Amino acid sequence: MIRKNLAISILGLAMGLAPAWGSTVVYCNQSAACGTNTEAAFETATASLTFESVDLTNGTYAEPGYSNADGITGLDLLGFNNTTTPYSVTVAGGVLEQSISGSNTSIEIELPSNVYALEIMVSVTEGLANPCVELVTSASSFNGTNCNNQLNISSSSDVEFVGVVSTSPIADVFIGSIGAGQPLAISGIELGTESPTPEAGTLLLIGTGLVGMRFMNRRQRRRSLNSEEANSGAAERGAKPRLPLAASI
Repeated sequence: MIRKNLAISILGLAMGLAPAWGSTVVYCNQSAACGTNTEAAFETATASLTFESVDLTNGTYAEPGYSNADGITGLDLLGFNNTTTPYSVTVAGGVLEQSISGSNTSIEIELPSNVYALEIMVSVTEGLANPCVELVTSASSFNGTNCNNQLNISSSSDVEFVGVVSTSPIADVFIGSIGAGQPLAISGIELGTESPTPEAGTLLLIGTGLVGMRFMNRRQRRRSLNSEEANSGAAERGAKPRLPLAASI
């Protein structure tokens, strides 16, 4: 039974760790922006990932912005005051804010190469805004045409969840306004990295181990049968039964 349970566990490690989502999907809690792709659905889709919270250090970061945030290489939080010009950002109380507002202003989140999911909270410093979440790789590509996920933030107390998950590493996410609106703010940043899965060499070792376990079981059964036959013959001859090999050592 122990060997059987061990085999099942090994096969589970080898086969049961595939990602549970498909392509790239944006999640939020506003049906007009994300349909049924809610925060709860995001949690389900990313259950196999390992998440790391990002702690932002207070300060004003001149253009292009906050590089290597929380000491994480490749995590850059950049500000833009239009589609081409970098602009400063400010962090206060763990919240990163735009220093400017208006059409085509945005916050770019550049991600490390091993990130498959991003979770953030989006708000405004005051007033209201209708920011877009765009999966583009440059500020010049940020515009209304690409806005498939537009949030409705009604006040400074309205904090909206946004999650992005993909089957391939995510390079960039832009959060910004395509029209009038107050400066945006992001917080609660969490990065989802792929959970470790067995590499090819590890899977080969697992397969070899399973074959070895089967061979050992066959040898043990063969020894047991031989011992039973020998004891049966000894009993017929009146001789002392021979103990199994394992017991006589």
